[in-house]
Amino acid sequence: MNLNIVLYQPEIPQNTGNIGRTCVLTNSALHLIKPLGFLLTDRYLKRAGMDYWKDLKVYYYENFEEFFEKHKDKRIFLATTHGEKLYTEVEYSQGDFIMFGKESSGVPDYIRQLLKDNLIRIPMVETSDRSLNLSNSAAIIMYEALRQMKFPNMKWFKEVIMRDIVIVTDSTADIPKSIVEENNIVIVPLTVTYRGKTYKDGVDLSTEELVKFLNESDELPKTSQVNPNEFYNVYKKLLDEGKEIISIHLSSGISGTYQSALIAKQMLNTDKIYVIDGKAVSFGTGLLVLEALKMIKDNRPAQEIAQTLEELSKKVKVAFLVDDIEYIKKGGRLSGAQAVIAKLLNIKPIIHMQDGKLYVYDKVRGLKKAIERIFEYLEEMDVDVEKPIGVGTISYIEEVEDLCIKIKEKYNTQQINKFIAGTVVATYSGPGVIGVVFFSK
Repeated sequence: MNLNIVLYQPEIPQNTGNIGRTCVLTNSALHLIKPLGFLLTDRYLKRAGMDYWKDLKVYYYENFEEFFEKHKDKRIFLATTHGEKLYTEVEYSQGDFIMFGKESSGVPDYIRQLLKDNLIRIPMVETSDRSLNLSNSAAIIMYEALRQMKFPNMKWFKEVIMRDIVIVTDSTADIPKSIVEENNIVIVPLTVTYRGKTYKDGVDLSTEELVKFLNESDELPKTSQVNPNEFYNVYKKLLDEGKEIISIHLSSGISGTYQSALIAKQMLNTDKIYVIDGKAVSFGTGLLVLEALKMIKDNRPAQEIAQTLEELSKKVKVAFLVDDIEYIKKGGRLSGAQAVIAKLLNIKPIIHMQDGKLYVYDKVRGLKKAIERIFEYLEEMDVDVEKPIGVGTISYIEEVEDLCIKIKEKYNTQQINKFIAGTVVATYSGPGVIGVVFFSK
């Protein structure tokens, strides 16, 4: 056993997963002191990208006292921002224990006092007085310890393990909150203006509140792109933490957000940021984020991930039905007379994305037939069932459940993600929307 890495009450599964992966690849063991901020079921671990967990030498302890009683005769280091010796000034030996505190508040003072002779100072962000995040700190200290122990292929360790890629996207990607939190995805919100007041999408304006705006007035809320300075601040902070950035955004054909991200990258004059035009909207952008996460977990380099995403963006398909034609009229895309006729005939437009812009794909009479038309769209666009599929709505939860069942039965796939459509789709279609997003072959 090379090293023993100890996490005291870890909270974020992605950080724990990254450290666990490093332990697997370096023949080191992971020790977890409870309580944990996540579940340890097979399903949850796989969902969090930790399906290699079965290969990990991992040990659990109900509290610090149980851990210390078992290992008190071993050399235990505590990594802290207040260590007397910098991590590079310590001589490490095979089998050493290195403990890291939980993300929110470190470890209690009594543990620091108990290990006071073995406190090591963790690396800090060069441009501030903050430490790096947990998985980065662990990787850097493990690198130094393994280097001293003559671990073979240190070049590989540095290029693969110490590489840290973060995904940035905007609020229109409509990614479920659980996926965002589990994978440390950075969401930059667009702004929504309604009756002279400006809100941050998804921060101080929920989908429910947006629907209320849509229903109460003939005036539609207006969405505004993220400005370059907001991206600059987000990117700068992440670069200071030593990260590479893959920034994936809604189609440049309907928003200037992608262009703002490019300007921010130019302002920073760096090759550590890769900006992707998703050529999609809503969870169509989110699907690209899911694919990027898979590639990160497969240890693919950022440049290769970005190139693959550029190709995949050409294959993203988005289609949604509009149940109430009134919202298209409010947006000025239909005259009053046309809206009246459409309502009388119970017409439901099918909107889809083509070349990064929204167009009417078909017009169907009745909601039931419109849902069937959405279902047929998958086959017409040659859906790739080896990749994830998204099915979304705002109000039609039961109808979406039924549609998911039909897709599963026909295509024999379990890779279906349900999502709530956000501001861009909602201001176009209103709450009566059902959509599908997927990759074509």
